[in-house]
Amino acid sequence: RLKEFEWLAELMREVEDALEGTGLLEVIFYATATKANDFRSVFLEYFEETSQLFAARSALTNTRGYSIFGRPDFDKLLSRVAGKEQTLRKTVGVYTCGPPPMTGSLSTAVRTYNERRLKMHDTESCTFRHFYQNFG
Repeated sequence: RLKEFEWLAELMREVEDALEGTGLLEVIFYATATKANDFRSVFLEYFEETSQLFAARSALTNTRGYSIFGRPDFDKLLSRVAGKEQTLRKTVGVYTCGPPPMTGSLSTAVRTYNERRLKMHDTESCTFRHFYQNFG
C-alpha cells in the first residue's frame, strides 16, 4: 500500500506544481484507514494541523493541500466545491484513488449531484466528472 500512496502523493505534487497560481486545483487527501479517537489518528491530526499552520503544507503529502483523517462526506464536499464562484458553469474534475467501494461511493454521489442539477434546470452550477484509480 505504501507504494500506491507514494505514487499518488508524487502525482499530486506534480499536478499542483504545474497548476500553481491558476486556482484550478484544490488538493484534499482523506486518510480513511484511521479510526476516530485512536491515539495514532489524534497524533496525526495534530501533526497535520501543525504542519499546515507553520509550513502551509500537508505533513502527509507535502502538498499545499491538506489531509483529513476519516471518511469524506461526498455530498457536502461536492456542494462546497459547486458553491465556489470559479466553478460556476464549468465542468469540475474529481480525481480519486482508492479501493473500489470508495470510488464507487463517490461515483454515485457525483451522478446524484449531476442528476439533481439537471432536474432543477440549474444552468449556473457546475457539472462534476469523476476520474479514479482503484487499488486494494
